[in-house]
Amino acid sequence: MAKDKATQAEISQTAAGQSATSAQDSALLAKRYSEGGVVPEDAEDNARWYCQQTKSLKEQVDQIAKISIPRFYVDPVTMKFMSETEATGIRFWYENGKFYGEEIIA
Repeated sequence: MAKDKATQAEISQTAAGQSATSAQDSALLAKRYSEGGVVPEDAEDNARWYCQQTKSLKEQVDQIAKISIPRFYVDPVTMKFMSETEATGIRFWYENGKFYGEEIIA
């Protein structure tokens, strides 16, 4: 009986050690993704890579927005409808209190 309990305790101890190792590995992986860092299997810093990819995508979106989404305003001096960026392929105008737009088909 004591031998069986010792065997069960040894099995439990091994399982607890494996669980602790697994938890530690998960914690290190989470830290690596959130704060950065490298491991031998993957020498690239994932957090830095994701940050660089996000910045690159943001720059691309900003460039596209400048091209395709003109920023309109009404000049308070002349009361004319103005834009700081060029709208290509579309035409907008303001008439009798209403805003109009149409696609220009070439």
